[in-house]
Amino acid sequence: MSSTVLIEPLPVIEFVNQLLNRDISARPLSHSDRVKACKFVDGQRYSKRLNERQNTALLKVTCQHPNEREKDILKTVGHNAYAQDPMLTSLG
Repeated sequence: MSSTVLIEPLPVIEFVNQLLNRDISARPLSHSDRVKACKFVDGQRYSKRLNERQNTALLKVTCQHPNEREKDILKTVGHNAYAQDPMLTSLG
């Protein structure tokens, strides 16, 4: 993994101006400008915004009735055995 060392401290806006080689104060950054200003490390994902079909499919899978959601949460809490964790019980 490589890293970049900044020799002089700069305000973020000046750093991005230098990085993109233009004045960004006139208008907001576009999505492509933001991607250029970001550095992604190995294993980090960048995914675009979900389209309507993907969003609908995700909501369909994740939506639950409140009773089912409560049951799942209680099951998870029981499975994680928080009451037996000495660190957590010391906190009250």
